[in-house]
Amino acid sequence: MKSQRDLEKIATQARIVDAALQLFETTGYETTSMARIARDANTSRANLYLHFTSKSQIVLHRMRSLEPEVLALYNGLDTVSATHDCVKDWLRQAGQLWLRHLTEFDAISRAMTTDDEVFQEWLDLHHRISAQLADRLPAGAMSGARREVHLVTLMISLEQNFYFLYVRGRRDREELVLNSLATQWLTLLT
Repeated sequence: MKSQRDLEKIATQARIVDAALQLFETTGYETTSMARIARDANTSRANLYLHFTSKSQIVLHRMRSLEPEVLALYNGLDTVSATHDCVKDWLRQAGQLWLRHLTEFDAISRAMTTDDEVFQEWLDLHHRISAQLADRLPAGAMSGARREVHLVTLMISLEQNFYFLYVRGRRDREELVLNSLATQWLTLLT
């Protein structure tokens, strides 16, 4: 059981992360200052720095809290039937994950462009997922290492497409994009 102090720490961190994500969305990642995050989180800069030493630390904290949900999505791939419609249904589930966490995925995308630590964590997550899945998915014509790389490239493609579809709101060709992605992901499952 967590102590009152632990609960207060968790609540303060959540307030800071929520304020930061909102600022990243409205004013931009690059232009948001730690002082502004502290002010919008209703805390002092000293208290902010006790929890997070930089904006990238805030994004990393949120990325790590999302990781189990992202892993669960990809772990579900080995139960997806190798048909275009089933893969497309899985992609729709992935799209729902993006829609639930639009602000977070936008912040991660923005942070990756300027913070090497965020980019490296993002890349490491892809490698962790691909290493876990590569041996569980059908071998097909690809070796384990080749399957891992193929999976990572598919994940990056999915994220770029979902960024434009959901974060940027360019959903006018969503069905065409999902059909194309389903065709690409189907190669991994056969």
